[in-house]
Amino acid sequence: MFPVETAFAAALLVENGHEIVPFDLNLAGNSPDWTRDFEQLIIEFKPDVVVSAPQALTFFIKECTADTAVAFKLSKKLDDGIVTVYCGPFATSYPQRAQDTCSPDFIIRGEYDSALLSMVNNIPASVVLSGSDSRTDAAARDGGMSFIEDFDSLPFPAYKQFGYKNYFAYRGKGNLRYAEHSERYTHYTTSRGCTCKCCFCNVGFLRGGRKFRKRAVPTVLDDLERINTELGIEEIHFLDENMTLNRRRTAAICDGIIERGLDFKWLAAGGMSVYSLNKEILVKMKESGCYRLNLAFESGDQAVLRKIIRKPLDLKKGLALLETARELDFEIIGYFVIGLPGEARAQIQKTLDLASHHCFDYVTISIATPLAGSELEKICKRDGLIEEKARLSEISRRSTGVFGTDEFTPFELEEIRWKMWDNINFSDRQRRERLCRILGLSDGELAELRDRTASDFHQRHREND
Repeated sequence: MFPVETAFAAALLVENGHEIVPFDLNLAGNSPDWTRDFEQLIIEFKPDVVVSAPQALTFFIKECTADTAVAFKLSKKLDDGIVTVYCGPFATSYPQRAQDTCSPDFIIRGEYDSALLSMVNNIPASVVLSGSDSRTDAAARDGGMSFIEDFDSLPFPAYKQFGYKNYFAYRGKGNLRYAEHSERYTHYTTSRGCTCKCCFCNVGFLRGGRKFRKRAVPTVLDDLERINTELGIEEIHFLDENMTLNRRRTAAICDGIIERGLDFKWLAAGGMSVYSLNKEILVKMKESGCYRLNLAFESGDQAVLRKIIRKPLDLKKGLALLETARELDFEIIGYFVIGLPGEARAQIQKTLDLASHHCFDYVTISIATPLAGSELEKICKRDGLIEEKARLSEISRRSTGVFGTDEFTPFELEEIRWKMWDNINFSDRQRRERLCRILGLSDGELAELRDRTASDFHQRHREND
């Protein structure tokens, strides 16, 4: 993905007089010679600070932890005066492990835009920082969390400096990040945070609280206009945790896109809260270029939603909305989760029944994973379902059973997840054809995906037997 969160932080640094040079480990890691290129960059640019910062502060990205460790080591080897800083989900969730693995001089937990600016403003040239009184240093030493109060204050992301065109070759083929309508696509974020209290979500932890912080609608529209007209982008994937939380704001953004004559397709890659949508909003979204809905239903049982997950979703209204979305000809993706503590087998079956609804083009079925900082993690530790020092960062794929209860074993959950994912999504030829378009795959590649998933499941359990 285009590293839009990193590009926001970089733009803030540039706006305040600092020079930046990006080096994306996700792109460079594809080359065996990336360390040579990185060393050359360090030699030529002579940085005061080397920062490892993620594409987005969320659980659905893959971090290059091992590459970060190598990059920090190379930086120190070339110039021991370089200050190394580690940011992102791993550094936020497991700071001690991040320190042990990558040996950074400093760790910034949580959002790092203004915190990073505060840090570099307090680093004298060629001098290793050793405990100044900046807010960032205090947060790092005391284990505090950083976040930006006014998201609207950040400048336009550094798309050009970060070589946005380099990402056109990576459209997300084979997964739900696939840019279906154009290779000229990028990512953007209109808001941060979510007020919802879903037990398995750690957004509030990663972002330092559940406050919903947003860029003003005029700012969003100005940014989108630049992205569309100046950069020539034809598809935008929004990475907000809950982009449609505020209906009035959602409607205003859609109206603004239409009124300004902006021409791009879009989707909310981070998912949408079903309870925040209605027919009027869906119509506006469709007219403004939205073509796919990633709907987070999570469960097909109302009691699980209310008492365990704690998501404010009325299933009857949700089902009516689902039918409306199908009438409006959206592509519809459903998100579901099974294996929650206190969830009965009959309730899991209700979830699988809803996932089989004819309106969905594709569904993901995740196994409840107690991510760091989530309420689910606290429940699992309290009830002795996981070890206090469990290294959950190694098993947070959401396809792996982490714990069992009186109702199910980890193996049973993994078997249910794999079999139902296959049965529901590939049940008939017409559905498979739609999926090929949505995922950007040929018939043969789709078959390979299914075979590989089945093989991985069986191999994992042969190793565990």
